[in-house]
Amino acid sequence: MRTATTWAGIFDARVRGHGVATVCHRARTWYLFAVLGLDALRSGHHHLNVASGRALARVGYVATGLQRNDNLVHGRFAHEMLVECVNPADAPWARWWGSDPVPAEFVAARERTRAALDWAAAHVSCRDDLATGASAIKGRPQ
Repeated sequence: MRTATTWAGIFDARVRGHGVATVCHRARTWYLFAVLGLDALRSGHHHLNVASGRALARVGYVATGLQRNDNLVHGRFAHEMLVECVNPADAPWARWWGSDPVPAEFVAARERTRAALDWAAAHVSCRDDLATGASAIKGRPQ
């Protein structure tokens, strides 16, 4: 099983609320599924950051748990909401779930992930630099 734990943060308050996080989540999810062929991704967000949770959900991430007192935010302990996104292509999807019944929220999320990957395939380009191993991803918000 090929998985990764990834994270993206928007630190400049001036660009929050303009869809930048959703574009970032679409681009990284597309790259890790379509380019690297991973089966599933794990991520998370601060439990009080509802906007981050919505941005992740738009791309097909589903809440799977809560990691209590995981971070310090402004000197206070904060909890991390844990989320997962499963590659919606048939082979990785079948590998991930095996003979287990697929929870309804993941079935609905699969369609959101397909839509996000379709959007990214049309709006994101990727250039790998074989000499350094670095990747550059360029996205165009819509």
